Amino acid sequence: MFQSLRRLIAVRRSLSAFADGGTRFFDTGNPHVLGYSRNGQVWVLANFSEAVQEVALSTFDPVWPEGKQAADLAWNREFALENTLSLEPYQFVWLRPI
Repeated sequence: MFQSLRRLIAVRRSLSAFADGGTRFFDTGNPHVLGYSRNGQVWVLANFSEAVQEVALSTFDPVWPEGKQAADLAWNREFALENTLSLEPYQFVWLRPI
């Protein structure tokens, strides 16, 4: 767990989007999922529930740039955004369009 936290801290420090700047909250359409963007560069989704939660891509389409490919910077993976994004219990993602 310690190594995972160290990696997350290093990733966060390396991203200018998490430095001083604007945070814009948006409605995820799910009361258990918090959504916000940092400087229009990174989108954060966090599931605060003990159950799997779905977020419809259309709920953050207005703030997401063109394209449906994303990199999850928190967990170092890339994927195509489909109609919905599933978040495991207490999971969070730091998304950047690619």
